[in-house]
Formats: sequence, structure tokens, C-alpha cells
Amino acid sequence: MTIYLPPSEKATGAAVVICPGGGYGHLAVDHEGHQIAQWLNSFGVAGFIVQYRHSASGAGYNHPAPLQDAQRAIRTVRSRAKEWASIPAGSALSASPPAGTWPPVPRHISTSRSVS
Repeated sequence: MTIYLPPSEKATGAAVVICPGGGYGHLAVDHEGHQIAQWLNSFGVAGFIVQYRHSASGAGYNHPAPLQDAQRAIRTVRSRAKEWASIPAGSALSASPPAGTWPPVPRHISTSRSVS
């Protein structure tokens, strides 16, 4: 996970977990990851880019590996919120196609497990 924290004077406490698209064959990390995280930082929002497993990432991962990676990223951001000065309830998921094909992810993550 690549972490983009906003300057402390701008930080709002909100966080977005970013899952770049890439057709399950690669990750478009620059324009659907780094650029989005930098844009979020300009508003005081922390950005966390997930390099999730996919079919061309080595071992040929398929569903549910990318979903599990997104879930773990959200749990990690929430559990380390104080360290990164973000509010656990203020975390969200941004997914670009094909990661955008995971419409149940945010609801599933928010109800599947709680992190203390």
C-alpha cells in the first residue's frame, strides 16, 4: 500500500483507499492511483493506494484475491487511523474499472468485520 498523507495544516481526518483499475492485467497506478491521491491531498484527505493481486501479478490471482486485498487495506487504514491522523469512520473506497466491478465492496467491508 502506498500512503499519501496531506500536510498536517490541511488534514481533515478523512481517508480514501484507492484501488486503481487496469483490466485485471495490470494496475494503472499513476493516473488512477498517484494522481488521485495527490488530488485528495489537496483537499486534506489521505490517500492509500492498494497494489492488489490480479491475474497478471505473478501467480495468476483471480477473485476473491483483489477483493480480499481491498478489505485488508480498509481494515489496516481503520486500525492505524490514529497513527496516520485519519478518522476510522471517515474512510472510503475508490475503485476504478475493473476494480469498479466490485460494487458490494464498501458495504461488505463495513459490515463484515470490526477493527478495534
